[in-house]
Order: sequence, then C-alpha cells, then structure tokens
Amino acid sequence: MEGILQKFIKRHLIKHLLGIIIFLCGFGVYLGRFLRYNSWEIINKPLSLFNDIIHIVIFPNLYTEAWLFTILFGVFLSIGNWMFKQIYSIPTNQKIKNPLIKNKEA
Repeated sequence: MEGILQKFIKRHLIKHLLGIIIFLCGFGVYLGRFLRYNSWEIINKPLSLFNDIIHIVIFPNLYTEAWLFTILFGVFLSIGNWMFKQIYSIPTNQKIKNPLIKNKEA
C-alpha cells in the first residue's frame, strides 16, 4: 500500500495517512461487528449509517466502547502492519536457520 501511495503523496505524509487509515479500519470493524452494518448498507441505508456515525463522533462519552474498540483494534492492526514490514524486509538471499531442519553440511 505504501508503494502505491508514494506515487501520489509525499513520503513524509504517508506514515500519518496510514495511521489514519488503520484506525478508520478499526472503526469500520466496530460498525460491522457491534452495530451490525454490512458493506452494502452505505447504498441501502446511508442515512441510518451516517446518523450512527455522527452520534458516535458528537457524543463520545455515550459511546466509549466504540472509541475503546477502535483504538485497541487500530493498535492491533498497527502491530500487525509493523510485523509484516519486519518479516518482508528480510533479504531473500539471507539464509534463515530453521532449528527443525538438520543441517546436511555439518
């Protein structure tokens, strides 16, 4: 995703934009999991969906579980994103020793 964004956005803004996108994904999961919205309801019932979103944003004290879930799931996604970056940043020519496979060279 970062590679696609680098074509259109300056490099120093990409980390901030990815952070916003990750936490919006967390909020989307909250909407689907707890408020039971599906992806097609933005077309079927947009007023109901936007009404719920506006209420959550305007009255954060009434929807603490929404904010807590959004933040915690956003942190979870951020950690997962960081882990995948670490895994895929290992050069492919670097040998990784697997303790379960015996070394035939020894």
